[in-house]
Amino acid sequence: RLSLYQHWSLYESICNSCYTSSSFKLWTLNGQKKLREFLADMGLPLKQVKQKYTSMDMSIKENLRDVIEESSNK
Repeated sequence: RLSLYQHWSLYESICNSCYTSSSFKLWTLNGQKKLREFLADMGLPLKQVKQKYTSMDMSIKENLRDVIEESSNK
């Protein structure tokens, strides 16, 4: 479950989620690399996911749930 606060980016939300931070082992460099690869596999530009959620492109925000669900099932 991701908390998408107005002052957080999608990237910060993923990093601060207990489930995703432990799954990717984000405290390691390899884990941070895996997260960036996961975002790339979903087709989400790093520039967009590091912006505040409210500032992201509408096309990305509209399809975000579907994209995450599809990628998490792989």
